Amino acid sequence: AAAYARGRFAGRGHGPSRIRQDLAQRGVAKEHIEAALGALAGAEDVAGRARDDAAKRWASLASEPDARKRRKKTLDFLLRRGHSFDDARTAVDAVAEGDDEAWEE
Repeated sequence: AAAYARGRFAGRGHGPSRIRQDLAQRGVAKEHIEAALGALAGAEDVAGRARDDAAKRWASLASEPDARKRRKKTLDFLLRRGHSFDDARTAVDAVAEGDDEAWEE
């Protein structure tokens, strides 16, 4: 479970919620899922990954003329990837404003 979680996080950019769901669908016990995600959260910067994914998606939506639609599409992308709403919203806000200070928490 831990190897699967690390692989999905590093390779595909999936967030903790998506990894939890994928492992549950594969029949992994809850305690093993939580242990794998606990190790992942300790070893990796989940919020930083959300910001990186947001920056890539934001750049790919550069042709979107409506800023609200661009923000919504980026937020929805991060939520589908399994990032928490708070991490996703903070990432989108930081990328939209070009403000790296939002990540100095």
